[in-house]
Amino acid sequence: MDVSGSGGAVDGVVCEDELSRRKRRDGKWTIKKVELEHTHLNSPGKAKIVKEYRMKNFTSEVRRKLFNYFEEGVPVSQIHGCMVNESGGLENITFTVKDLQHDVCKEQRLRMVGRLDNEGRLKDVLWVDARSRAAYEEFGDVVCFDATYLTYEYDLPFVNFVGVNHHGQSILLGCALFSREDCDTYC
Repeated sequence: MDVSGSGGAVDGVVCEDELSRRKRRDGKWTIKKVELEHTHLNSPGKAKIVKEYRMKNFTSEVRRKLFNYFEEGVPVSQIHGCMVNESGGLENITFTVKDLQHDVCKEQRLRMVGRLDNEGRLKDVLWVDARSRAAYEEFGDVVCFDATYLTYEYDLPFVNFVGVNHHGQSILLGCALFSREDCDTYC
């Protein structure tokens, strides 16, 4: 640690910076005086500024209700409004809409952990719709797949799974984006 004092003015008097005069022992600061008494009044009303205090009423039941509503397509702001009404008013709810949105985003990120690369981009995605599943049940005896590189921006191989129907026509059974081409990924 370097010590460089700049000085300043207190009540019109130019003072030397105290840090520039302090001695260090073996590169560490030495403590000369400790003030253990509070130097300000406690303000419990300002506890709402600290997220940990706001989230104290955010129980597992409230969290479950948040995600149930959210997965049904209800916006987070409306979910918060419902919780306020159920609790009897805004004074009984300490968490904010932003707190709920943050929790939803955190949960969505956790669900994506295995599907994102180091830069936060999506990887290893398989797409199969209901029609493709039904076609696979009927015509899935032989499945061909072709890995065509999309080398422009993402360097992810696009893989399509193709079968042949009873008319001899190619049918799409599914497709995928893979981050790497190895046996484990293809399995």
